Amino acid sequence: KQFHQRSRDVQSKNLWTHEQKQQLKQLGEQENPDWESISKQLNRKTIVCKLMYEQLTDKQWNEQEENILREWWEYHDKDSKKLKFSEIQNLLPEHSLYGIQRRLLIMM
Repeated sequence: KQFHQRSRDVQSKNLWTHEQKQQLKQLGEQENPDWESISKQLNRKTIVCKLMYEQLTDKQWNEQEENILREWWEYHDKDSKKLKFSEIQNLLPEHSLYGIQRRLLIMM
C-alpha cells in the first residue's frame, strides 16, 4: 500500500522516475534527436526534456575548466545583460550551456 501511495505522490508532483530518465538519455543520444517527439513520448514539455537531458549528461568539472570559467567571468562585465555564453561554450566544448550556467551559480 505504501508503494502505491509513493507512486501516486511522484506522479502528482510530476517528478522524473529512474526509468523516464533512462529513456530520455537513450532518446537524446540519437543523432539529431527530435525533441518534440521525445517530449510527447515522455508527456513533458520540450524545454523540460532538453534541460533534464543536459543535466543528466553534463560532464564533471576539473580545476582547469573551472579556472577558465572563472577567468572568463571575471574578465567580463558581470552586470551586463549581454553576456555571451556561446563564447565560453566555445572554450569549454565538453560542457553544455546548461552545465556552464549551473557551474557558474555553484562557484559564486
